[in-house]
Amino acid sequence: MRLTSQIKAARSWPEARTALTAACNQDLTDTTFITAALNTLPKVLRRSRLSASEQSAVQELVRRLVQQQLEPRLAELDAQGLLAITVGLAKLEYRDQGLFQQLALCSMPALRAGCLGPSALSSLAWALAASGTRPTGAWLSLFWAQLEQQAEQLQGQDCANIL
Repeated sequence: MRLTSQIKAARSWPEARTALTAACNQDLTDTTFITAALNTLPKVLRRSRLSASEQSAVQELVRRLVQQQLEPRLAELDAQGLLAITVGLAKLEYRDQGLFQQLALCSMPALRAGCLGPSALSSLAWALAASGTRPTGAWLSLFWAQLEQQAEQLQGQDCANIL
């Protein structure tokens, strides 16, 4: 079973751990697995009751995945992959300000091009805020410009995420 299919099918921490460990022990060729892993893992962990040692193992595997697989491939991410990864890391309470700053910077072309809809904009704002990231003035200018253009399309949850 391909690792991407394996992580998407994971319903428990042991299943997710197997796929993550395998991914950290080999060189991936694309960002599909990383996006799937960081999107799936928060859902799996919500259903699991982890011991303190298991929680430490989660953080260690996520750290390895980020350092070995994600950071070298940040430039390869499309807008949706970047959003999924940023939100996933925030849900996992991953605390690497340098990485979140890089993710914010990588999102600037998508903001500039208007590639993110209202829900995506609000999720990105939530993830950066949840991680404690302070975006640059340039990022905020692009974000607010996009938000202003899409203000009529905002839903209640979008506003809650942004505010």
